[in-house]
Amino acid sequence: MKTNKLLLFFTLLLFLLFNNLSFAGWEAVISIIGKDMGGQFKKDIKLGIGADEILLSAPPSPPQFSCNIFMPDENWKNRLITNIQKKGLDSYLWIIAANAKGNVGPITDAVSHIKWNSSDFEKNKFELRQGWDGQGEIIISDMSAASELEIVGGNYDQYFTLVMK
Repeated sequence: MKTNKLLLFFTLLLFLLFNNLSFAGWEAVISIIGKDMGGQFKKDIKLGIGADEILLSAPPSPPQFSCNIFMPDENWKNRLITNIQKKGLDSYLWIIAANAKGNVGPITDAVSHIKWNSSDFEKNKFELRQGWDGQGEIIISDMSAASELEIVGGNYDQYFTLVMK
C-alpha cells in the first residue's frame, strides 16, 4: 500500500514537471516599416504565450519617426513593446496600435507596412481585426496565410486586434 502511494506521488510529480517543461511557449515578432525620412522608420513588437506573463514597456517615441507600433496595456496607461500572456487563459488577444505616418515629412497620408513571419502563426488560427475590441471587421482571417498588411494614414494611431481562435 505504501509503495503504491509512493509510486503515485512520483508519477504525479513527473507529470507536473514534464507538463511545465514541455510547454516551450509561442512568440512572434510584428514589425512596422515606413519610409526612411530621417529618424525611426522601423520598429518591432513581440507578443506570445508563455509560462509567465511578460510585459515590457516601449521606450518613448523618438523626436522624429515616420512610423510607430506598440501594444497598449490592459489599462491603456502604458505602451508595451513585449506582451507575453500567461498560458492557460480561455482566450488570447493583443491590441496593436500602428502609426503609418509619424511626425516627419509633408502633412499628407503615408504608407507603411506591417510585417510578420507567417510560419510563426501556423500552430493556431490567428485573425487580425480592425479596431481595439476584437469585434471589428476581419482584415486577415489567417495570419499564417499572409505576411504583410499595408496601412495608410496620418500621424495618428490605428488600432488592430490580433485574436487567437
